[in-house]
Amino acid sequence: MIVPHQDSAALAAAIRLVLTRPSARPSTPSALLWPAVAHRYDTLARRLVHAGAVADGPPRRAVHRVVPMVHQGERAHEGKV
Repeated sequence: MIVPHQDSAALAAAIRLVLTRPSARPSTPSALLWPAVAHRYDTLARRLVHAGAVADGPPRRAVHRVVPMVHQGERAHEGKV
């Protein structure tokens, strides 16, 4: 439902209409409902996992390293950050 910008009376009328007449409620396309969205994400995740398993063998754990921040002109081993 679209109402004119900054028209509080039109917005109030639209809200009133939606609350009092369920048939006036806008419908949501089925592709945007959560079950359809969840199915698409599940399908994508399965394809990505399968593609990774085929390309790289079994999945590997991600390794994250913490790298100290060094300011210009300083050395990390001096303990200055």
